[in-house]
Amino acid sequence: MVFQVRHTQKKIWLLTYGASSPSITHDILRVNTGMVTDECYTMCDGVHKYTLIHLVKKERKYRMQMAMAALLVKQKVIQASLFDEESIIGHVKWDESTENLPNSTSFKWFVQCMNEKGLHVDEWVKPGKPRSLLQLLKTNKRATVPNLESLSKEEIITKFKALSAESKSFEHKLASSTKKINSLMQELQVRKSISDTYAQEINSLETQLVDAQKQIAELQAKKNE
Repeated sequence: MVFQVRHTQKKIWLLTYGASSPSITHDILRVNTGMVTDECYTMCDGVHKYTLIHLVKKERKYRMQMAMAALLVKQKVIQASLFDEESIIGHVKWDESTENLPNSTSFKWFVQCMNEKGLHVDEWVKPGKPRSLLQLLKTNKRATVPNLESLSKEEIITKFKALSAESKSFEHKLASSTKKINSLMQELQVRKSISDTYAQEINSLETQLVDAQKQIAELQAKKNE
């Protein structure tokens, strides 16, 4: 149990999402989630986008999941898993499990596309900060991913059905989030309208109060005469 807890916090994460989604940048993360990065690399293979980040502060996976949920609502970034893996994968040193970033197929695909296919990678590194992730990319440069041609017809159909179901699930989540946002916007407009009405009533009462004070002053002046 101690081993699991010690490795639940990570600084390096790979985020996988739909190619039609806006790219995740250090600014988008900071503004919408409060997370601060000092390295950020994003690549698109035409189907998925991949953003590899190095956080200034270690975060738990739960916090990363909440961050991606926030990006779904605020930026319409739709998570998309690759090779039946998680769409949020972290890097744990000395961990040989497939859930660890260097061993994940998604990360290997990211590296292979970058090095062998020569796909463009948008890079951002905080000025004066060494590019620590480049070494991680270099050590995985020769990593290869499973050849889809080796899969049987049944396996391909199963994967296709899984991806189709996942796509529908994301569409449902997006529609639900959009509906919620529209509802909140309508409520905000109603409350703003009520607030404006109260403001007008307050201004009217203040004007009446000033007039009443003037009348009282005039009556007192006549009385003193």
